[in-house]
Amino acid sequence: VDLCNFVRHESLTATQLDSKDDLAWHALARWNYEISNITPVVRHLVVRHWYGGEISASFEDCIKHYRTAQALAPWRLTHHFELGKVYLKLGEPEKAIELMEKTLKCETQDINDRLSQLHCAQ
Repeated sequence: VDLCNFVRHESLTATQLDSKDDLAWHALARWNYEISNITPVVRHLVVRHWYGGEISASFEDCIKHYRTAQALAPWRLTHHFELGKVYLKLGEPEKAIELMEKTLKCETQDINDRLSQLHCAQ
């Protein structure tokens, strides 16, 4: 929780310094996803206490930022995979399946890419 503000600030700063940095947009999307997943009780009692106020995060912003990352680097499979997970979380399996299929078609860059593809295949 202590790093919450730092991660958000650094991600926003990175997107402002270089709006074409797909990984910065990915980090901002991931931040929105993780914060949106916090239960309301935890958000109110813990996050608000340490953060010092409300945290503005949403799945809608998460989707928007992942879409930006995808547009900037459509070859980077992690953008498709993580966005697919968001749609699964939101109960939109058709969109999730489409993105998982894209993930499987992308060329892998590292072991994490391969692990993402293995998760999609399941």
